[in-house]
Amino acid sequence: MRQHGGVLSAPRPGGPWSRLGDGLEGREVLSLALAGDEVLAGTDDGLFVSVSHCGVWRRLPTVIAGGDVHPRVRDVAALSDTLVLAATSAGLLRSADGGERWERRVLGLGGSADALAVAGSGLILAATPLGFFKSADGGATWAAVSAGAPDARVQNLAFLPGSDRVVFASTTRGLMRSADQGRTWEHRGGGLPLLDITGLAMDPNGRTITVSEFSEGGLWRSLDAGETWSRFPTTGLPSERVWALAVDASSPGRLLAAAAAGGVHEWRSAEPGEAAGAQ
Repeated sequence: MRQHGGVLSAPRPGGPWSRLGDGLEGREVLSLALAGDEVLAGTDDGLFVSVSHCGVWRRLPTVIAGGDVHPRVRDVAALSDTLVLAATSAGLLRSADGGERWERRVLGLGGSADALAVAGSGLILAATPLGFFKSADGGATWAAVSAGAPDARVQNLAFLPGSDRVVFASTTRGLMRSADQGRTWEHRGGGLPLLDITGLAMDPNGRTITVSEFSEGGLWRSLDAGETWSRFPTTGLPSERVWALAVDASSPGRLLAAAAAGGVHEWRSAEPGEAAGAQ
């Protein structure tokens, strides 16, 4: 049972993270997304939602073919306040009513889905164990792109803000970058360990990227679109091992983190309008 967690905040860029409200004790939070005033958390037991200022969570039933499948939600993307996609152990799931009702979308041979990315143009990229797929109609239909990142499992995807071609993938063997919508990939270094990169969050400025490394623990940040990296403070987090990260596009100074010890945690920059952790 995970007894730590909750929502935490910090008064300045150097931290520390501190408790702000109740979290998701007992649940392993694997992915995060923001939809309006709500935070969506993908867990090992389905999808949970919270109004971000109150920290009270409720589970959204994922009913497929008449039964709640209780999937492991590896990634979640909110295209609007109502249109939600989830990459899960039960496949790619789509909801048009904020997660109250769901339908399954088959990607290739079907099976599980691992990660999702949405470009500003509305283009969506999805990763599965068998390759990458894209959609231009809100996830209603999908087309194959490539066989996937070589020798690694994709854990998170994110388009570089302002581009519908450049996409980053956090994988079990480091951070990777594609300049052609996932057709080909290259590793990114610049001081970032080529280890198990789990969380991946893009600031709307198109330059600031935050990732989490899980095997040894820690957060890393780039201020030059992934060219070079430095450590980011984790003081106050219950664990340096972080599963997922998310940046609030409407308030870039707000960074959310899901630690392996449980719960969802919040960090805020000191200055209004300042990108979280900008130095």
